[in-house]
Amino acid sequence: MICNQRINQLFNLNQLLAWKKLPAPLICEQCNQGFEPITGPRCQGCGRTDTNGALCDECIRWENKFGYVLHNQALFHYDEAMKDFMKQYKFNGDYRLRLVFESQLKSAASLIECDLIVPIPVTEATWRSRGFNQVTGMLGNLELSAAISTVEREKAEPQSHKTRRERIQLEQPFAMVNKFKDELPEQNILLIDDVYTTGTTLYHAANLLKSAGAHKICSLTLAR
Repeated sequence: MICNQRINQLFNLNQLLAWKKLPAPLICEQCNQGFEPITGPRCQGCGRTDTNGALCDECIRWENKFGYVLHNQALFHYDEAMKDFMKQYKFNGDYRLRLVFESQLKSAASLIECDLIVPIPVTEATWRSRGFNQVTGMLGNLELSAAISTVEREKAEPQSHKTRRERIQLEQPFAMVNKFKDELPEQNILLIDDVYTTGTTLYHAANLLKSAGAHKICSLTLAR
């Protein structure tokens, strides 16, 4: 689904003797090895790996500003392979690619104790141009809460076009969806997004949910 090359599967004896249908791989082994999982010690706030397990400077600033950190769990490094994947999936609109990381993202979400899962929404302009939300696309049949929506601003520039400074200074881009307000008080919420860059988007969403009475909020992203 990424390189368009034929996949040659190799089966071990246990698989052959299982007498059940084996799932067909979606990407070849070479493409799969191009994605680097995040392992080892990492920042407990955002998931970056160059901090020896301590909070990074960026997360310390978030903690000083808001009084908490999100304890984001990220699955893969946002390296060239992941950037190419995101370009093909999000910006070229290849909706098939939602399946590539679906099982990993859903498995990670299932291990996090929460009452509600809230995906980061996309703008109406993105819906019109892309036709899907890249986050919910990767979550398959998980039960999700559409508790927040985007605030439409005239000629809003896409996040991907903004500099790091512009992202950090971003105004609140979300609003509560009224019919979900009664669900939130005292709930533990898992926010899910595709990529953790500066954390601004996730903290905006978290602050909005906290203002509606949410008890505890953490986050999960495919990449960091």
